[in-house]
Amino acid sequence: MELSTPYQFFRYFSPMNYFQRIADESNLYSIQKNISKPANIRTGDIKKYIGICIYMSVINMSNIRRYWSEHYGFDKNKNYNER
Repeated sequence: MELSTPYQFFRYFSPMNYFQRIADESNLYSIQKNISKPANIRTGDIKKYIGICIYMSVINMSNIRRYWSEHYGFDKNKNYNER
């Protein structure tokens, strides 16, 4: 087993069905709360959210808007696809 990158390490402890389960339960909850407005949350959405939470817990910015600043490395025009 090779865990040479943070992503590989994270994936080892967070199998794909983990993200699918969170998405399924979130969608079920949204339907239970309001059947006319389902959330339609996908696995990729959960991965991105958890990634943002981890990033924001490791990198400390003085203002929340700086996390999305082009000056600090985030390009709003770039397409950040799932792995």
